[in-house]
Formats: sequence, structure tokens, C-alpha cells
Amino acid sequence: MLIVEAADKVLQADPADRRMLFTTLLPAGRRWSYTRKPESLELGRLVVVLCCDTGSAPALREQLQSCGEDGATGAP
Repeated sequence: MLIVEAADKVLQADPADRRMLFTTLLPAGRRWSYTRKPESLELGRLVVVLCCDTGSAPALREQLQSCGEDGATGAP
């Protein structure tokens, strides 16, 4: 489990690196949360929790959605 406290403030001074972090975390979380398991193989789960205050949640959600769209298209 990866817990990011004050996620709305992470790399706030460097938007490009912030976007890269979120664009990397989203597919990693999807990949490691894969639940179908072949016989006798245990797969770990990655859970990413981004914490922020209530007022920052809509803007953070919008940025994450944007990063997810970029990841889906293969854009950096």
C-alpha cells in the first residue's frame, strides 16, 4: 500500500514532474491490482491512496483523470 498524504501538494512547484508521477502511478496501480491468478501463483496487490483536504479533491480528481487519459493513449 502506498499512501500519499497531501497529494494535492506533491511536486506542486513542478507540474511536469507531478504529472509524470501521477501518470506512472495510475498504470502501476492498475497492473498490480490485477486479480485473475493462474493456478498456484500468488500475485501481490498495489493500493495507492491519495489523501487531500476536501476542498482540493475536485481539482486533484480532474488532474488524475487527465493523467489517466494520457496513459490510455500512450502520451507522456
